[in-house]
Amino acid sequence: MKKTDNYSESNGSLGSALGINMNAVGGVRHQNVDLLETIAIFFVVLYHGNLSNCDFVHSPSILTYISFLLQSVLSTCCPLFFFCSGYVLLNRSLDMKKHIFKTLRLILIAIVWAMVTIFILMYTDHHKLTPVEFYKIFINKTESWIGYYWFIGALVCIYITFPLIKTAFDTSKSAIFYMVLVCYFVPLANMVINRFNSSIVHDFGGIFFDMFNPLKGANAYSYQYFMLGGLLGFYKDEILDLFEEKRIPVFTTGAAMVIIFASILGAYGIFKSLKAHNVWDMVFNSYDSILTLGMVLGFFLISTCYNPSDHPTVENAVRTISSNTLSVYILHEIILHAIKSNITISPVFCNPIGTILLAAAIIAVSTLFGWACKHIPFIGKLF
Repeated sequence: MKKTDNYSESNGSLGSALGINMNAVGGVRHQNVDLLETIAIFFVVLYHGNLSNCDFVHSPSILTYISFLLQSVLSTCCPLFFFCSGYVLLNRSLDMKKHIFKTLRLILIAIVWAMVTIFILMYTDHHKLTPVEFYKIFINKTESWIGYYWFIGALVCIYITFPLIKTAFDTSKSAIFYMVLVCYFVPLANMVINRFNSSIVHDFGGIFFDMFNPLKGANAYSYQYFMLGGLLGFYKDEILDLFEEKRIPVFTTGAAMVIIFASILGAYGIFKSLKAHNVWDMVFNSYDSILTLGMVLGFFLISTCYNPSDHPTVENAVRTISSNTLSVYILHEIILHAIKSNITISPVFCNPIGTILLAAAIIAVSTLFGWACKHIPFIGKLF
């Protein structure tokens, strides 16, 4: 299958790892990627800005159980971004000079915005920091301040190794598929072995099998989703042709996958939480789960059915949000801190509906702010 390499340049998309309009090929946008990125950033803000009481362990009720179960689908937020990035980046030509500059720019953006975020949160959260305390928060990537910048770091890691991945992708799709399997099964096998040993040996601290894990210390799932996105982007037409040949409804299949895998993850989350007597974070802790992978594949199938040509308002809104996901990602935590530290939120909004409304408002404000800043010389390079 021949792929077109005529990609235009653009800024602001997180999934494209900044700088590549990952939705435009030969002048035609990948509308399904617009949709996936919009879903991903909406899920990110829903996860970080949750207003609902999900603690069914200590406050059991129908609402707390529902609030917890609804979070299962949010585990696809960051995986979808990695997936979207690989979907297009692996199916275009590589310009090494531009790639190096984009990688450096991504690092610079992370450094500058991390410091700006700390500075702003000093005032929104009413903290007085000495220069040394400020630097410690920055250098330690303190979770409650700038912990969410881990995602940009993961993108940088992918970008650093991208030329090798791209070469392998162009040479052998089977090699990329092999690496997708390695990224999933090697860390899984290592975890199973360690848990088995810890169950039979008290205070187990063995590291023998760790030396067989080439992905130790890396977010293996980020590479897994990145490469999987590239493969599905390459074989998309063949996949849809197969569904059509077998007369399998694409949207229904995708929706069923999302519902089924989300339900299983939610049930497992309830079991794990009750066993630990504390609510388990099934979003962050399930990025590498086979259940999250199933949901990502389901969303991919759903996105292929997205055709907003008859609804220009929806198309423009989704495209605008997709083009400004970097702005939303950077700003949403700052806005959330400002709201939660200085505004008393009415109990009326402390439920899933209130969380959705808050997320929609934050995305709208962040998108508008980012769009405006892009038109300011120099500053626009940071959005």
